[in-house]
Amino acid sequence: LTNLDLSNNNLNCEIPSSFENLVQLTNLDLSSNNLSGQIPSSFSNLTHLIFLDLSNNNFSGQIPSSLGNIVQLRHLDLFSNKFMGQVPDSLGSLVNLSYLDLSNNQLACPIHSQLNTLSNLESLYLSNNMFNGTIPSFLLALPTLQYLDLHNNNLIGNISELQHDSLTYLDLSNNHLHGPIPSSIFKQENLTTLILASNSNLTGEISSSICKLRFLLVLDLSNNSLSGSMPQCLGNFSSRLSVLHLGMNNLQGTIPSTFSKDNNLEYLNLNGNELEGKIPPSIVNCTMLEVIDLGNNKIDDTFPYFLETLPELQILVLKSNKLQGFVKGLPAYNSSSKLQIFDISGNNFSGPLPIGYFNSLEAMM
Repeated sequence: LTNLDLSNNNLNCEIPSSFENLVQLTNLDLSSNNLSGQIPSSFSNLTHLIFLDLSNNNFSGQIPSSLGNIVQLRHLDLFSNKFMGQVPDSLGSLVNLSYLDLSNNQLACPIHSQLNTLSNLESLYLSNNMFNGTIPSFLLALPTLQYLDLHNNNLIGNISELQHDSLTYLDLSNNHLHGPIPSSIFKQENLTTLILASNSNLTGEISSSICKLRFLLVLDLSNNSLSGSMPQCLGNFSSRLSVLHLGMNNLQGTIPSTFSKDNNLEYLNLNGNELEGKIPPSIVNCTMLEVIDLGNNKIDDTFPYFLETLPELQILVLKSNKLQGFVKGLPAYNSSSKLQIFDISGNNFSGPLPIGYFNSLEAMM
């Protein structure tokens, strides 16, 4: 037997000891069951394993150091179990690994430098654990690393400069990182996802070099202490971008006025900054927008009726700004038919309510 796949069942036992006899196995998938207990140390007999997936189970205890004996392993997935303690040093022996997922466990301690030998690693997922200490610089120097996800841990300190430009996915959110965003991040020209949100203490300005990342789909720098102006190029640097979240920072200046046609922006959140000026009419070029949140800024403008031409808009938050005056006499185009949340509280509006506009909000009804 070389391939065994029992995934996505309701198995609720421990791994039988007889598995140690399957010495010709190259692929073993036991994911998405209710398997419990510990990984048997006898797994070290399965020296031909290339693919091992034990994710989405109830395995507990420590990750056995005996896994380090399966030196042919290229894919190791232990996602969403109840493993505790630290990552065994022996995993540094798995020099052929290209995929390692230890996320959604209860692993703690600093991330060990013994993993710096994994020079073939392409994907590393350590999120939703209790790792502490700094992000080791060797992680950001692995030559083939494309996916790095460390979100929801207790990591501290500055983000080191990246040593290579191979990354396509980087998520360091929900840690305790501080200092500026390293300039090397803006040299990752193939990056599709950049999430540095909820670190609170990331400081400095957002460099206009960020607009070199033309393949970005998701940019989330929210809930930090970033300052300075928003780079104006953020409105038209990438037709692929679908999420732009810079909320809860200290950004000043104006909203980019350069939103270009044929873009894919679905989510725009600039809430909780110090942005001034007007809401740019070019936002109507973002015909895929479902969420606009510009609340808690210093925007000084009249009500932006032009936003009703956005066919997919479901959430519009303009609260706590300096908006004033409902423009009278504009016809209701029945365009905001998908709008479900509409918050314009805490502004300076006056005059009669535009009943015709409100009557067009069919989804809210």
